[in-house]
Amino acid sequence: MKVKVEEKLIRMAAMFVGQKLKNVVLKEYKINKREILAIELLFSDKGILNTMVLVLDKDLTEGNYKKIVEKILN
Repeated sequence: MKVKVEEKLIRMAAMFVGQKLKNVVLKEYKINKREILAIELLFSDKGILNTMVLVLDKDLTEGNYKKIVEKILN
């Protein structure tokens, strides 16, 4: 994995350190005729809820992820 990608992922994951995991949901999405599996993690920190969505697939590009995120969040 490229160092820049590793750094970005670690920075994003670090935002959730110390928060309590409240819920985990596996969801399947059909995007551009492709089935995508996502893991949605719901965290809580002092009453504030934060969601982390993990979609891992080496064949996807960053551009694909933007489309996936838009569909998941809408």
